[in-house]
Amino acid sequence: LGHDGSPHAFIGRDGSINVLTLASSALVKEAQRERDVSRLIELGAETRERAIALLEVYGSRQAAANALCAAADTSIPSEVRKWVEQLRSGGERQKEAAARALWIFTVTNSNTVWIRRAGGIPPLVALARDGTEAQKEEAAAELAVLAANDANELAIAEAGGIAPLGALAPGG
Repeated sequence: LGHDGSPHAFIGRDGSINVLTLASSALVKEAQRERDVSRLIELGAETRERAIALLEVYGSRQAAANALCAAADTSIPSEVRKWVEQLRSGGERQKEAAARALWIFTVTNSNTVWIRRAGGIPPLVALARDGTEAQKEEAAAELAVLAANDANELAIAEAGGIAPLGALAPGG
């Protein structure tokens, strides 16, 4: 029993031992979330609320940290950051337009590293896998251009982009 008299776990045939497991699991998850929030604050999230908002939007500490670092990287053109954000959280047409804009930017600019550093590869892979047919085509075209750079190619593979690109290839 806890200090308030409530049971922490029941030992018996009724399966209530899972109550302890669930409570313990919830405590572990909460502790992990607090570590993630602290780490994001260390990386530059100004407040606890900002760190929590980043976690909710991006789903994991690593994705939130990447977005936070990309936002702080002034060498990444603002339009690239804007388009990557549209890939992540825009509407259907915005995502398609953002993928097309990134492709045009890449073809005319030759600096494909900015898109990777802005965190653009994972949302492009997600679009190539789960988007509409038009979105898949735009994302696949951009990923094909990005893959000419070795570091980008590795990032595409790490983001799970091999299977969706293979499926979109002619005869795939």
